Amino acid sequence: MTKDFCWITIGAKGFNKENLIKLAEYDPRGIRINTGRSSFDWINIAIRTLIQAGYNANKIYLDIGNNKPRVSLYDLRMDIKEGDLVLFGGPFSNDNSLNGKIENEPFFSAIKKDDILVFNDGEIESIVIDKEEKRVVLCSKSDGYITDHATIGIKGKHYENYYITPKETALINSLLEEYSLGLIISFVERKENIIECKKTFPNAYYIIPKIETNTAYKNIDGILEYSEWALLGRGDFALSIGIEKLGYYQKKMLHLAKKHNCKLIIASGTLESLEKYKLPFRSEIIDITNSYLEGAAGIMLTNESGASECPFKVIDFLYSTIDYLESTK
Repeated sequence: MTKDFCWITIGAKGFNKENLIKLAEYDPRGIRINTGRSSFDWINIAIRTLIQAGYNANKIYLDIGNNKPRVSLYDLRMDIKEGDLVLFGGPFSNDNSLNGKIENEPFFSAIKKDDILVFNDGEIESIVIDKEEKRVVLCSKSDGYITDHATIGIKGKHYENYYITPKETALINSLLEEYSLGLIISFVERKENIIECKKTFPNAYYIIPKIETNTAYKNIDGILEYSEWALLGRGDFALSIGIEKLGYYQKKMLHLAKKHNCKLIIASGTLESLEKYKLPFRSEIIDITNSYLEGAAGIMLTNESGASECPFKVIDFLYSTIDYLESTK
């Protein structure tokens, strides 16, 4: 059934109480909450609302361990054009004349002149034209916008790795004492990370590793062999291996998942065009179709639903596409 193939990410931007109740009626296979982007107050309210609306708590998954560097803007959103200069301070900068700050000290220190900085999953690229002790000057290579708390990376370099802070561990375990929830673990690098998580979060109903780095791919056999479900986070994975390789690696990973009897969910970049356009790109529909036909166990909407003010437009397109594919069996 269609709902058993669809996974939905939720966020405070588009999911008020009314929309959470509506989503429960869709009854997707899983609902993901990105704890790196949502307050725990809102997460508590969202979980309670979904359960009261009849949604099974076992199908709610907290995505944890997302320790990517982020930017703090002085405005909630910054629109930029190709060639625009963007100025960010370091973690200890108090210069409000800049566009914002990069909060992660090791990451800020690692930035070098001529590096290409990427925002979110690579939608915006900027080249470093100047780097000082307390600020970095970027020149945008593309049009678009950056939102407050957007993730930031350095093209061709890898900084994200498996790490869950003691504070996050305590917060997650307090939720797991109250609700029987699943966990999605970001930046898993090897099967030992999953084993460690099961010990750290003994009350988790289920644990799904997320494949996002080249390191994880090098250890993919062990991860898939140990897991019944896994998630391919294509945004960060593409940044790690090079976006031109993504299609090949996805196909290869689907084959390996089948070999290890592991169900692989495909996430990121599924229907992003609907943020701007009435209809999705043809390539996005073909992407969903190919993932389905090549043996994916599910498609997960990420930013398309979690950061959208109109999430059901995207969800309806995913459901209708899968409806059609299932009718051709």
